[in-house]
Amino acid sequence: MIDGIYLYRLIQSMKDDLIGSRIEKIYHPKEKLLIFKIKGTKLELNKLVISIDPNFCSIHLSSISLLNPDQPTSFCMLLRKHLESGIITNISQLGYERIIELTIESYNELGMKTKKTLQIELMGKYSNVILTENEIITDAIYKYPIGVNGFREILPKRKYILPPLNDKLTLDQKNIEQLIIQIKKEQSQDLSLSNYLQKYLQGFSNKSMNDLLLSIGFKDLILADLNEEHIIELKSGLEKYRNSLNTKNLDLVHQTDSLFNKFYFNKEIVARKQKLLSIVKKQIKKLEKKAYIYRDKISQDKDSGLLRIKGELLSANLYRINKKLPFIDLENYYDPEMPLIHIELNEALSPTMNVKHYFKKYHKVKEGKKQSENLLLEVNNELTYFNSIEVSINNCTAIEDLMEINDELQVLGLIPKNPKSKKVNKNLNYLKFELENGDMIYVGKNNKQNDYLTFKFASNKDLWFHRQDYPGAHVILKSVAEPTLESIELAARHAGYSGSDESLDGVTVDYTIVRNVKRHPSQKLGLAIYTDFTSIFIKRNIFN
Repeated sequence: MIDGIYLYRLIQSMKDDLIGSRIEKIYHPKEKLLIFKIKGTKLELNKLVISIDPNFCSIHLSSISLLNPDQPTSFCMLLRKHLESGIITNISQLGYERIIELTIESYNELGMKTKKTLQIELMGKYSNVILTENEIITDAIYKYPIGVNGFREILPKRKYILPPLNDKLTLDQKNIEQLIIQIKKEQSQDLSLSNYLQKYLQGFSNKSMNDLLLSIGFKDLILADLNEEHIIELKSGLEKYRNSLNTKNLDLVHQTDSLFNKFYFNKEIVARKQKLLSIVKKQIKKLEKKAYIYRDKISQDKDSGLLRIKGELLSANLYRINKKLPFIDLENYYDPEMPLIHIELNEALSPTMNVKHYFKKYHKVKEGKKQSENLLLEVNNELTYFNSIEVSINNCTAIEDLMEINDELQVLGLIPKNPKSKKVNKNLNYLKFELENGDMIYVGKNNKQNDYLTFKFASNKDLWFHRQDYPGAHVILKSVAEPTLESIELAARHAGYSGSDESLDGVTVDYTIVRNVKRHPSQKLGLAIYTDFTSIFIKRNIFN
């Protein structure tokens, strides 16, 4: 988590570029995330991100690009009303506390200039963003009555009150001198210098405090170890460190942006993966249950042959059957040893009708087996298809790929479509690699990409790769001349890696020309059948 010292350095680094910029658009893509698109900043980072996520509380300039909800939140609409087209006139921090005040001048409906303040409290799970005017709350992301908060009300038309603060010291000259006097008084104590300073200085986390002490040249000191020379060095070091905090550091701005993007997209990818996997696994579970039922029905067909034999034996021995017999034992001439076979009879039926009854049961079981086999084939095709989707989801590293899978599941009716959503035509995000010899390798990362690469993009003479008997990527190798063994091995690695199992020493990959690849009879997206292929074994240790 970002501490107060890091936040102070960050604000000092972007303050000059932020002040005077205009707010063009405001977005609220996630509950704990606000994005202001700004104009006028000298940096290429043209968005101001306000994150109140407990795992990454921050306010920083960014280049992040996110999908926004079709319907903006009420708080977003209110911010747009009050702040859009406004000018950022100041950004300040309360000492080294993680409380930021963003001042914006804008015009109201009557054309009068107004000054609004965005109070940004970056305090872990208690973080909040509160819009105020003349210290009166207009609205907030999280609103609390006095009974819930216990200290202050966060409600519209209430006076804004700061959250409870500690009485720690900032690094002002007066405070540094006061701290040095206090250290001299308590110098005999057996306390860690790092913990002691953190106890009295505002905004320092363990990391920031370690950086401070290392900059002075202190490490693992306790108060009792300090002599007069140490105290002079400590005072001088605190002053130098304070002055260094005001230095503009553009690298820090870019570093924060990079760290946040990585944090946010990793979190977003995990959340989307879990959502899609739950849908796909639920479908796989249903299909596996169906497959079990059909296999069970097929296994029962072992009795159909016996029914046919009984019917034929009865037909050949009609003259021996008494109408009123409950059963009869007849020689089974289908067996060389001619054993007796026990045949149950329905006393209410004539001998001829008993024969018809057995043949009717035989044809019913036989027809049921045929239907079950056809249904089992369909279910197995569905399982292959959904297993390929599951593999694609697990291998996804980009939100764009997950969105393509989301679209695929929407087409199947497993995810409801949003009638208000805007349809965006985007190029498919498949992987593309250029080899030193000019050959190109294309790798699909989901069924949509696989289908496009194999059946629309590739030419008949291109080489097509796929892991044997396992769902995974379709890989296309486009060669400038006759494909080399090196190019074939590289393409095979991509096909093998996409669906690889870490417990295996390696995998077998099949490859053939695209002309030999056809759509699967089920016509499922991304499924294919192929003939006239060559197999190559790829060892696990060369995947990387």
